[in-house]
Amino acid sequence: MNIRFYIIFATCLFTISVGSAVAQTEDQPLEGTVQVGALIPITGGGSNHGQDVRVTLDLAEKEINQYLQEQEASWKFELIIEDTQTSPVLALESIEAIKAHGVDLVIGPYSSAELRNVMGYATSNDMLLISYASMATTLAIPGDNIFRFVPDASHHAPVNARIFEEMGITHVIPIWRGDAWGDDMAENTKKDFEMNGGTFHDGIRYNPEAIEFSSEIALLSDQVEKLSETVDRNKIGILLLTFSEGVHIAQYTYQYENLFGLEWVGIDTLVNVGGEKSDRISSEFYDSQISISLLSPPENPTYDMISEHVFEMSGRQPIIYSISAYEAAWVLALSIYAANSTDSNLVAAAMQGVLEERDGALGKIVLNEAGDLASSNYVIWQLKNNKWIHTGNYTSETDIITWNDNAFGMMGMVDGDEMASSVDDKINDTDIMDNTKEGGGCLIATAAFGSELAPQIQSLRQVRSDILQTNTGTSFMEWFNTFYYSFSPEIADLERESSEIRWLVRTAITPAVHILGIMSIADPDSEISVVVLGTITILTIAGLYVILPVLVAWVIQSRLYSTHKLLRG
Repeated sequence: MNIRFYIIFATCLFTISVGSAVAQTEDQPLEGTVQVGALIPITGGGSNHGQDVRVTLDLAEKEINQYLQEQEASWKFELIIEDTQTSPVLALESIEAIKAHGVDLVIGPYSSAELRNVMGYATSNDMLLISYASMATTLAIPGDNIFRFVPDASHHAPVNARIFEEMGITHVIPIWRGDAWGDDMAENTKKDFEMNGGTFHDGIRYNPEAIEFSSEIALLSDQVEKLSETVDRNKIGILLLTFSEGVHIAQYTYQYENLFGLEWVGIDTLVNVGGEKSDRISSEFYDSQISISLLSPPENPTYDMISEHVFEMSGRQPIIYSISAYEAAWVLALSIYAANSTDSNLVAAAMQGVLEERDGALGKIVLNEAGDLASSNYVIWQLKNNKWIHTGNYTSETDIITWNDNAFGMMGMVDGDEMASSVDDKINDTDIMDNTKEGGGCLIATAAFGSELAPQIQSLRQVRSDILQTNTGTSFMEWFNTFYYSFSPEIADLERESSEIRWLVRTAITPAVHILGIMSIADPDSEISVVVLGTITILTIAGLYVILPVLVAWVIQSRLYSTHKLLRG
């Protein structure tokens, strides 16, 4: 009797204690710093998007903390940013590092290949992920804690197919990045194009790690040549599914005359082609023969504000992925606030209410059963005279493209240069994508090292990105850009025209690139750190390129004078 009483008493006491502890946890506000991970390709194949994502996430972090301060919250929002370089292996290492900090909430990763490689680890460790760019349909899995604030490829692929069809293309040869995203987008485009009677050829699948494409482009040229024997060239189109290496690919396609004059269709990863500061070879090749499709940007003040901010910081108009990352940060922060917890399951549950109430930079976010953006419309841009021109809109609900008057390459229009030049008078300023702000890239170094993907260029971009995080750095870069871009385009052109000049410039600037690495240890959040290390860097470069040559010249002159004096005496 007594034993039974003590057992019942102990059970009740334990239940009350646990219930009290749970209640206390639920009522007790979060305190200190709440960390959220962010997987971004600041360098590597997706760096043209990743750098803009970094800018929008920094903005979101600042705004979120202002909001929390207004709400008198007792916690601060902080991002742990990891550079994945668009590498599935590095993405897994990065998410493991984030988990080691005790963080279960992550923005990213960028690509579907990265997401495929980390989702098993994330699921087994009860983590919540919001990807801002992954589209592979094979990763659309209902019931998991992995969300994507973009539609999957089954929504984007029909746009590619419709563009080809309306240009009168009946045969498509694809060249695509051989990863989860590229394979999925190519397969979905093939399905949609063949559904209406088109022929989709085997094409060329290239290694995502490749930085040299001579053999792939030679094979593409051979396929076009062989197909031209039985098919009118005006009926042949090229589907180009790449990340930022699309610029580098054009440097090889430029060598094959039979690849000119075809209709090329790509996607938003090619927006870094075009503009006064872009690579001249790729711009000239793609000009008047390529169309790209992008997720349609929303029309709201928040989106406009972010676009202006990104353009001010990077010199580029942002595409939708950086906006999706911004929204992911806000949705996670508001969900943490609503759940009063960083537990991934509680945050996921709170997200539903947050999404129903929030009308942010993407407008109302509606997710499907797989946790992906349910649908979206698309815009079509074409490169003309080195500028991207908005030429059409695709509506997902109707599967119809509505072309603007300034579109070229459509069926029934004149072919070739006459067709392209006929739109000159129809282009309005509001239709032009402005990617020409000074500061968009390092022209001399890119020409010297041969590719935007070269590690030296990625290192320079990282230094520039860190410098721009401070007011002092931003002011310096504004002055520097005005000076640098007054002469760099001419030097870059000379490099492209002469391998000897390119070698000479590369040899001359390599020490400066290594010296600039000093800035990598600067704290981007510290004005003093940037100023001190920046001063040291500038003085070191000045010493190497100005003071040292002057001293050497003085010593040589002194010795020559002494020798001359001895000979005379």
